[in-house]
Amino acid sequence: MNWPSEVRSFATFRRFVDRGVAALQARNAATAMDYFRAAHELATQYRLGDDAACGALINLSMAQRLAGHIDAALDSLARALQLKGIGVAQRAALWNHLGVLYGERGEYRQATYCCIRAYRLGAFPGGVDLRAEAAGNVVDLYLRLGASQKATRWAVRAVLCARQAAPWRRQGVALQVATLCLATNRTRLAGRILGRLEREPLAPDFTSQFLRLRAEWWFRQGNRQRALACAVRALDAAVRDLSPEDIEDASHTLARLQGEEPA
Repeated sequence: MNWPSEVRSFATFRRFVDRGVAALQARNAATAMDYFRAAHELATQYRLGDDAACGALINLSMAQRLAGHIDAALDSLARALQLKGIGVAQRAALWNHLGVLYGERGEYRQATYCCIRAYRLGAFPGGVDLRAEAAGNVVDLYLRLGASQKATRWAVRAVLCARQAAPWRRQGVALQVATLCLATNRTRLAGRILGRLEREPLAPDFTSQFLRLRAEWWFRQGNRQRALACAVRALDAAVRDLSPEDIEDASHTLARLQGEEPA
């Protein structure tokens, strides 16, 4: 059958995106970037719509982040924000991604602004997962800024959203709240949260973070041996997942518990 060129172009676009996502899941950043760039070029050349172009740029930014190209990832998201025809859901996701990237660069105030904006834009039907994620990100960022009271207020927002969110998002928020509890010396509550998570299948993306928090909790219980065992497992999980940020965090935790790094 002789399909119109627009249909053939969109089919090729979808094929590029699917292959890029597969490469991203395999942690092959270079291949993923090639496919997402090609998808974006197709979306632009054949005018497949701003939604398609935006999706390709968001995916490209995630591949660039995986490769450690944070400036390039920020540029991709900035280009996506300039698209006039994208919906509020994509715009909210863009602001949340920007917040994550600025946070990784250590620009915590700018990151907080972006994530709060994402949270506010996420007040659309079906936006509860994004709002839970954005609010949880704000919790982490305020902790890094030393503003524990603001972090606590945002933790309440995150929990309220997480109650209606997907199970994996609830787990992410629970870990962020446990982090807040440990940072504010609510060790008993942190232990209860971690204990509940221990009794359910944990999303693989959260394994290293969970084990880091468990290591910290055991350390505060005075059980250095179990703390070190959890820290080693956290680093192992991060390496298996090829997650640069988790590897860095787990390495710091292990070094600190071994007495090689200041608290």
